[in-house]
Amino acid sequence: MKESALLVGTKKGLFLLKSQDDRKNWSSEGPFLPGMQINHALYDSRTNRIWACAFSEIFGPKLSFSENFGKDWHDAEGPKNPDEPVQRFWLISPGFDDEGEMLYAGSAPANLWLSEDGGKTWKLNEGLYKHSTRKQWEPGNGGLCLHSIVRDPENRNRMWVGISAAGVFYSEDSGRNWEPRNRNVRADFFPDKYPVVGQCVHKLTLDAAKRNTLYQQNHCGMYRSDDGGENWIDIGEGKLPSRFGFPIASHPRKSGVIWLVPQKSDETRFTIDGKLIVYKSEDGGGKWMAKSDGLPQNGAYVSVLREAMTVDKEEPCGVYFGTTGGALFASTDEGEHWHTISSFLPPISSVSAFSIE
Repeated sequence: MKESALLVGTKKGLFLLKSQDDRKNWSSEGPFLPGMQINHALYDSRTNRIWACAFSEIFGPKLSFSENFGKDWHDAEGPKNPDEPVQRFWLISPGFDDEGEMLYAGSAPANLWLSEDGGKTWKLNEGLYKHSTRKQWEPGNGGLCLHSIVRDPENRNRMWVGISAAGVFYSEDSGRNWEPRNRNVRADFFPDKYPVVGQCVHKLTLDAAKRNTLYQQNHCGMYRSDDGGENWIDIGEGKLPSRFGFPIASHPRKSGVIWLVPQKSDETRFTIDGKLIVYKSEDGGGKWMAKSDGLPQNGAYVSVLREAMTVDKEEPCGVYFGTTGGALFASTDEGEHWHTISSFLPPISSVSAFSIE
């Protein structure tokens, strides 16, 4: 029987939730890796492994994996850079189905790593590490981190990364060379509001069908690019209640369908007026609709972090997000209505969806 599943990373470990009844009721297992901060976790269907980017204030960062859905865990050797030790792993991203055991990882300091043997050995991406603009990159609130990795499934030489606070970078030769792609994206914390690099992108995602269309939630607004990141259009000004937020999720099949959760401001980093509202667009940010049915509208002063919102591949598409208050929410009708899956988890830092056959 097919099960829907969620990996929920928190500040105190990883939880695995499963549903066998069309995503209505969920059972919970864990915490796995108890006490560790889980910045990101995912299931790799090619190898049946669960991967977790874990961090401890005492023991530091590690990449851990399980081959039996959390019963046993192993630590990968992990990327190492003697000149600039890894402080934290922010993201792990699998290759495409026919790419063997290829994995990418993003870290702080902001580096991109590639493994072609399932995480046994890793190569540092020299093009980014030695980029001519690197001295201009500055750490955001979470450090100088590479947190978004986007690849074009139709032209695998093309890829984009998001770095806080450096911006979006693009490669058309599988990562050998990179160019900044931040034109028209604001950086309000600089005297020059539109620098070449230095923008604080919070999350980057690709459109379901248009391979030149990307979306980003930025520290200073919500943006769309229709030309592979060469130029960006502000799709939030005057339409959304705030320019600030962290997550952005795009529909796995429908072009132009995206969801986000605005926050009041950089200074407060919680919801506006204590109302938890998801904003949905069906036309790439031309119009936005507030979706709050089933979400708390009083006293919900929480944040939704960059990896804490995701979608599944079911029909209709499910949308999920978790809050720093430990509540986990789901919609099984593409964000129109919401229900609570869990109310009292530790602060949630990541949510990812998959299915178990």
